[in-house]
Amino acid sequence: MCYLVTIGTRESQAAVEAILGDGLLIVAPSRNASLRSAFPKSDHLFDVTHGDCSCDLVIKSAQQSVEDQRTKLQEQYVRKGWSRSKIARALSDWVTARERQLQEREAPGLEFHAFLRHLAGKPGGLRILIHSYAGQFDTEEIRVSKKVRVLDPGDIEEDTLAEIVHME
Repeated sequence: MCYLVTIGTRESQAAVEAILGDGLLIVAPSRNASLRSAFPKSDHLFDVTHGDCSCDLVIKSAQQSVEDQRTKLQEQYVRKGWSRSKIARALSDWVTARERQLQEREAPGLEFHAFLRHLAGKPGGLRILIHSYAGQFDTEEIRVSKKVRVLDPGDIEEDTLAEIVHME
């Protein structure tokens, strides 16, 4: 099971790809025929992915707090008999590595939200649908549960066609 984000915009594929540039996201025309009836006829439909799906773009990770992880590491090092200075260096290295990992993990989502905000400001606006697929992306039947207008693309419910309202 994977999530796939489908967007509807009046922009062409070339225009959408130009907005993305050489970033972390990929857009491709949506091939799922059941989605066509949910979006306005004038929309071009595109699937937005990072890797093979959109899971990284819509699933928020639930991680332990930094302080909890740091405390556990410190306790492990103390049990091993490490000196205070060795523990301090190890924890400093861990914090630096963790910050780099968080930036790498958050980068696709940040790029995704900036991309959506940019498209929402284009003529005709932007619509988005998030669906968790149990089968094939191209053939699974998708039923839209409701249609809404939202300001923040981060709070879109699954199987809801959301029109993103552009805020200047």
